[in-house]
Amino acid sequence: VKIIVTSGLGQVWGTYLPSRLDLGEEALGGGEAALLRTAQALASFGHDVDVFIPLAGPSPTIYKNVRFFHLREFYDALFSAAEPYDALCSWSDAKAIQYCPPQTRRVFVQQLNDMPLELPFWRMVDTIVPASATHGRYLSRWQPPGASVAYVPLYGGVLPELWKDAPAWPLRKRVVSWWSSPDRGLHHLLSIWPRVRREVPDAELRVAYHAYRFIDGMRDELMFGEGAWRARSLEASLRAARRAGGVNILGPIGRRALARHQGETKVLAQMLDPIVPTEGLGVAVSEGIAAGCWPIVRPDDAFREVYDGFVQWVPSPICDDAWRERFADAVVHALKADVNPYEARSKEFCRLFTWEAAGRALERAC
Repeated sequence: VKIIVTSGLGQVWGTYLPSRLDLGEEALGGGEAALLRTAQALASFGHDVDVFIPLAGPSPTIYKNVRFFHLREFYDALFSAAEPYDALCSWSDAKAIQYCPPQTRRVFVQQLNDMPLELPFWRMVDTIVPASATHGRYLSRWQPPGASVAYVPLYGGVLPELWKDAPAWPLRKRVVSWWSSPDRGLHHLLSIWPRVRREVPDAELRVAYHAYRFIDGMRDELMFGEGAWRARSLEASLRAARRAGGVNILGPIGRRALARHQGETKVLAQMLDPIVPTEGLGVAVSEGIAAGCWPIVRPDDAFREVYDGFVQWVPSPICDDAWRERFADAVVHALKADVNPYEARSKEFCRLFTWEAAGRALERAC
């Protein structure tokens, strides 16, 4: 099958080469990583795959049997191909779906927390590939009468070899980590950090993301609404947490360095609380499980579907004092424990969630 893939994920991570994930020196987002990994999987299955991204090298660049082109060349390629493409996989770019030639199957991969709701999109899309079955059920409620859309969930994979040299959990320092976008609930972890430090004085909090760039970029309340409020809350919480000590802002670090920090982490505290709904499935929790961490997670959105049995839940409701105490209790208990009850299930999780399986899901959608 001849497949064209395009990215509507933006350029938060700048331009990049398709080898960035494997070289491991620079950071790349979860959506971009999933696009690259599934395209490579499709090519390994024998499909003819052209991918259009914010490419940092010559166009085309061939990597792992996939042809990569500059994003700006996408529409010329879509309409002028000598042989029409059999399928378009559009990662969060609704316009690509609406302008796609009628003979090409239109597949929309919904990996971000936004969703096009315009009627022309629903009339033209053939398949939506959500990040989970939970997301699919949510999105189907927006589907207008008369639209015929298939839903094929795509669950992100993990690469267990990234953590093969990680120390066993009892040998790790008392590190709590966050390696996701700050707007997904980092302020909750920061709010309990002073108490964690009082009870575990040698605890360290590592934040592997460009937290300060997020804060600076979201200050405009007229433009970003609740995002601006969340940025101010995050900034205040960060100041208080730093006064308590042990906070290390690593910034957007590369894949290799991130894997090392993940393998040194005892507790991943991922309190899902995104600004926009349906952001409930990123790579952060999956990689925490694969790295052998003790994951402490809120059971909302798609988390319950995907991670049940692999993580410790801190139930809702969120944001009241009793909830924060339960959250702090869970983190302190995990840091002081001698045994991680979730470490043994890490290998099972890695067998279930592979990039080959994710590629097969996208293949079915095409």
